[in-house]
Amino acid sequence: MKLRLFSALLLAGLLTAAAAFARQPVDELYDKAEYRIAMRDSVKLYTAVYTPKTDAKAPILIFRTPYGCAPYGPGEFPRGFGSGYMRSYIDRGYIVVMQDVRGRFMSEGEFVHVRPAGYGETDETTDSYDTVEWLVKHVPHNNGRVGFAGSSYPGFYAMMGGLCTHPAVKAVSPQAPVTDWFMGDDVRHNGVLMLTDSYRFLSGMNTPPGHTPTEKMPPMSKRTRPDEWTFFREHATLAELTELQRPNPFWEELAEHSSYDAWWQARDLRRACYNVQPAVLVVGGTFDAEDCFGAWNLYRAMVRQSPATPCHLVVGPWAHGAWRNGSGKLGAFDFGREAAWEYYMEHFELPFFDHYLKGEGAADPLPAAAVFSSGDNRWHAFDRWTPREARKLTFYLSDGGRLETRRPTAKSSASAYTSDPADPVPYIESFGERRPKEYM
Repeated sequence: MKLRLFSALLLAGLLTAAAAFARQPVDELYDKAEYRIAMRDSVKLYTAVYTPKTDAKAPILIFRTPYGCAPYGPGEFPRGFGSGYMRSYIDRGYIVVMQDVRGRFMSEGEFVHVRPAGYGETDETTDSYDTVEWLVKHVPHNNGRVGFAGSSYPGFYAMMGGLCTHPAVKAVSPQAPVTDWFMGDDVRHNGVLMLTDSYRFLSGMNTPPGHTPTEKMPPMSKRTRPDEWTFFREHATLAELTELQRPNPFWEELAEHSSYDAWWQARDLRRACYNVQPAVLVVGGTFDAEDCFGAWNLYRAMVRQSPATPCHLVVGPWAHGAWRNGSGKLGAFDFGREAAWEYYMEHFELPFFDHYLKGEGAADPLPAAAVFSSGDNRWHAFDRWTPREARKLTFYLSDGGRLETRRPTAKSSASAYTSDPADPVPYIESFGERRPKEYM
């Protein structure tokens, strides 16, 4: 009885200590240092390094981003370090690194969208390598193990970190990664220009020539006034939208390359996933309107091109990025506690990085694939994706607009519909300047 009581008191004490640690302000737990790390071509990249106020050995987790590392300045910590997704890593004592990619915000150089591997003497893999090399040599108390993580566009940069070949990089997590802007992510779907995504996003990500390091990029995002429905009907041609975008070199190049040519193929992340050395955790959402394509197809490329690499896939009932901040709800639908970001972190991302970067946890931390079914609202684990027991089902359009699984027996038939680009079919109930996530 005394032993049980002692164990209970000890557990309660540990839980209380952990809770107290979690409530401490981050500036009492961490130090911040800012560096301009020189790449191999002497271009300097702004890098913020957050280190625990302890002498314990810790892994380095890098977040490379085109969206800025604010707040800048000594002693200034991101608001997200206080709670939520990033706080999970603070509470675990990780060394957290945030870096402005080349040509964005406080970093020098030229910004190039989805800069292909092999683009000149430097690209995102060489910048990743040079960053890791500097960090492991100069950041005190690191354990020599490095990871990359990022969601959406930063998911592309996370995978580039995984391709950099530095031996210290042990694990990477590209989440909703920009993978192929022609075939399915953000900009085009099978070549069709996705107006609501591409027009506003690429105008806001238009870095002017002659970039000088700055804490705030000039506001350039184009507005779709009075609403998207009206705007895109009144500006109906690609040539007109291109004129509205000028000067925007990437948009102008995009407009010139209307087929899946070498320019687009070089920007397909899937073509570079051979002999990947670190473990990979690919994350995506079935209700992601922006980068749903990237998660499924990057994983498919990984397992084909690097079959020996530990590669895991996690896909939940999430809108874009909701695995980092979502409650498990989307619009009128509640998928339950297991769809919330806390459950995702506890069962997937943290075990992944803890295992590969800290040597903690189970020998096999995750299944090959974990996919949430929104029919029964629970997770299903598989030893591969697509599962062996899956079967392909083909639907046929039959008379009266019906879908059937039986192959039609009629020798000839026809179905017709009217398409009027000047009067497109609405896909949401009400229109504004932005598309609501829950339309998915």
